[in-house]
Amino acid sequence: TALKLGAGRRAAAHRRAGDLGRPGGAEQVRLRWLTAFEARGVQPFLEQQRVLLGTAGQPPQKAVERLRGVDRSAAARRRSVLEQSFGHLPDPAGRFAGRRGELAQITRWVQAGRAATATRPTVVMLHGAPGSGRTTLAVRAAHALRDQFRGACVVDLRGGATRGEKPLATREALLHLLNRLGAPREQLLFRERSSAEQQVRRLAELYHQHLTGLPVTVVLDDAVDAEQVRTLLPERSDSLVLVTCRSPLDLGPDVPASVHVLPVTALDEAGAEELLGAAEGARGPYDAEGFARVRELCGGLPLALRAAGALLGGRTAGTVGELLGAAGAEAGPVERALAAG
Repeated sequence: TALKLGAGRRAAAHRRAGDLGRPGGAEQVRLRWLTAFEARGVQPFLEQQRVLLGTAGQPPQKAVERLRGVDRSAAARRRSVLEQSFGHLPDPAGRFAGRRGELAQITRWVQAGRAATATRPTVVMLHGAPGSGRTTLAVRAAHALRDQFRGACVVDLRGGATRGEKPLATREALLHLLNRLGAPREQLLFRERSSAEQQVRRLAELYHQHLTGLPVTVVLDDAVDAEQVRTLLPERSDSLVLVTCRSPLDLGPDVPASVHVLPVTALDEAGAEELLGAAEGARGPYDAEGFARVRELCGGLPLALRAAGALLGGRTAGTVGELLGAAGAEAGPVERALAAG
């Protein structure tokens, strides 16, 4: 029997060699392999899917069409959710002053990341004092770079939470991101009695799988926990992650991302004047000394300057400076501007 089997195998080998030697022989061998693969690999898969989809007993072609329809439907929903995600970004309306250099720098970092051979996210840490316009800059960048990415999402991590409000848990941040970026809802369900740690681990796996090869913009606003930020980095995509924080976070030397640090400092005189000059109802001749006084009392912070700009309705810059000075030297710039109103 062994001799017969050996002879049969040798004969089959000679036939294959003969097929390869004849014109068109290689194509015939390829077709035989494809036929065998279809008979042993594809057909059992289709049978399994027909049972799962309730199409058992239908012709194979109809089952294939049904499977393709499911795939197309899921892909269409994902595209729709990603396109709509830009509509959930905060409205960038209003004067954008004094930050064009920072916005241009973020754009250059994104372009450099796209040109690199490695696929990994570009992380930009926008750090500065509260009221410096970190979040406004991040949202502006998300809108300005919309054509470079498939979707966008902002998550308020509430790192500087006050009045008893707790920082946002990593589990809730992951759920928010997955929902906004089109992850299948059925994947976000958990078994009963699963621990919070198990849920976070599972959600993180889904998050990284879902965003593999999918470039999106993620704004992690008001972050204080470096480990949480690392968990929320889409490691296997050319995404942009804008992290706003009071001081730079140390993500570690092994973080799988290109990390850049960008300080968001006080506006210079030109930026402050542009912001104040855009206020509705401003009147009177240009007053360089008055504008300089207002900028000084507002610390050059955009939030304080916007509040001061609201006081310019019907007033001169010099008058607004006097109101700010009377609000008290002990108060911070933002508090002073709000109190003067």
